Amino acid sequence: MSDSFDYIVVGAGSAGAVVANRLAKSGQYKVLVLEAGPADKNPMLHMPGGTQEVLKSKTLNWWLDSEPQAELSGRRLMQHRGKVLGGSSNANGMVAIRGAKQCYDNWAAQGCEGWEYEQVLNNFKSIENWCDTDNAYHSSKGELPIMKTLGDSVLFDRFIEAGLELGMPANDDFNGERQEGVGRYHANVHKGERWGSAKTFLTPLKKQPNLSIVTGYQAEKVIVENGRAVAVQASKKGKSRRFSATREIVISSGAFNSPQLLMLSGIGNAEKLKQHGIEVLSDLPGVGENLQDHLSLLMNFKVTEPITLNGPANSLLGQMKIGYEYFVHRKGYGSLNMIEAGGFLHSREGLDASDIQLHLVPCLMFNLVDKPPKDHGISVRA
Repeated sequence: MSDSFDYIVVGAGSAGAVVANRLAKSGQYKVLVLEAGPADKNPMLHMPGGTQEVLKSKTLNWWLDSEPQAELSGRRLMQHRGKVLGGSSNANGMVAIRGAKQCYDNWAAQGCEGWEYEQVLNNFKSIENWCDTDNAYHSSKGELPIMKTLGDSVLFDRFIEAGLELGMPANDDFNGERQEGVGRYHANVHKGERWGSAKTFLTPLKKQPNLSIVTGYQAEKVIVENGRAVAVQASKKGKSRRFSATREIVISSGAFNSPQLLMLSGIGNAEKLKQHGIEVLSDLPGVGENLQDHLSLLMNFKVTEPITLNGPANSLLGQMKIGYEYFVHRKGYGSLNMIEAGGFLHSREGLDASDIQLHLVPCLMFNLVDKPPKDHGISVRA
């Protein structure tokens, strides 16, 4: 494989895989996808019910911690990020949710040209196959399967009924005309398998001669010559390698690793770069600053009947049954993403859009990586 390409895409997650797909499918360019994690071969990556095993992996999850948060009494919070071909699309809960229309329009109003809702809606429709549906909000022409969730737990129905009793409107499509309400989610699950960005946008093109996919290489620096980004320096097992780009380098390494790579390359707050002995190429104080993430609050409730996942999760026989049903028939708990009912609501009057999202998990749990307790219950995430 040559080390020179037209385009280099650094990071093969939800964004990078789509960008690489469109560039390669044009047939005009030689494209390299550079991914720090391994190829997406682990079977747990494709099993919807295997998300917890992926998150527990030190190979497939970056295992990042936040800095101590003053507003949370100095606590550090775990920041799960997929470290694999497909990125966090191979480690998330598979719930298919777009942002609210008002958020995109607000970005555009503040100067983010091209980010108004109608523009991004066309982009969403171009990559999605939404339940084979074509209407004002969805298209069946894209590659990414998005299907209605299929779990038959009565707990999902009870959750929706409770929301309706509280006055929340019913909503069968959180990505349609309005987002507010309570109902069943759609998910990136099709025929019992997770459809992450690598499986959807890269796997079908692997034999295309103008697309190269390199895994296990950690990008260390974008090399800039005469004011132009011309190459990426990356390493694998202590050995460095230079990949050159004749046209552009696309940095799509996620909310944490993208600004980190820019700063390692000399692009960022000059004062901070100098503190670490990094030559300053461009003093851009905003790089690596102002990141805001929402809190995820977990509310747990015990259930009096043994109808939750806590039973099979704590039974060897139950786990064996889940494995058999999934790997032999692509059915059962393993074929479901399990975050199948939820809702959107306002925390207070006067807001343009909902600012609280709820997920029902039919299992009592305390975090995403520890084994669930034996007691039966449900968790509601906000």
